[in-house]
Amino acid sequence: MTEEINVIYQFWFEPEADTIERGLSLVETLVQQCHDFASSIDILCMTDHIGVFDKRFHLRIQFNVNAPQNSVLIKVAALFNFAAAHQLLFRNQFCLSK
Repeated sequence: MTEEINVIYQFWFEPEADTIERGLSLVETLVQQCHDFASSIDILCMTDHIGVFDKRFHLRIQFNVNAPQNSVLIKVAALFNFAAAHQLLFRNQFCLSK
């Protein structure tokens, strides 16, 4: 199959932090690892945050997998392995249409 699949997987990482500055310092290495991982399997990584609520810093990490059907499952398996290893919280997936 050669059909292109385009899907976004959304994860969150929520370490304890009292301030945005502290939260950013706690996730700096993880954010770089996410971008490096995404680059290594040719997918897109997007990160942002919504600040600190209830003494937790809320980092959103989105990975966009846009590839032919025959390679998507390999990339998604690697992505979920990476997410599990880094204890990311799976929150949502979005299938994008052409």
